Amino acid sequence: MQKILEKLKYTIYTVQAAVSLILILMMIIILTPIVLLLTYTIDKNKILYLFFTRLFIRFFFLLNFIDLKKLVDLNKLAPPQPGQRRIYVLNHASLVDGLLLFLL
Repeated sequence: MQKILEKLKYTIYTVQAAVSLILILMMIIILTPIVLLLTYTIDKNKILYLFFTRLFIRFFFLLNFIDLKKLVDLNKLAPPQPGQRRIYVLNHASLVDGLLLFLL
């Protein structure tokens, strides 16, 4: 019985990963040309591009059942004030470091 439940668990994870991948690829294929067209014609400051990048990353974490509030510990670090500069250093301890940088 334990082996059957274990196989069922892995099957569910495999299906969930396949569905996540399909949704992410569909989003990339459909939204990327639209965002690039709008960015290069209307949005010269690339604010729209940053918005869609953040939206995509949040969607990626949502599909993989990752809670960003539990994943990111900013040690009570407040957002920078307007005009204040900061340097963020990634240690690449995980594969999501680069994605998380866009959410800061």
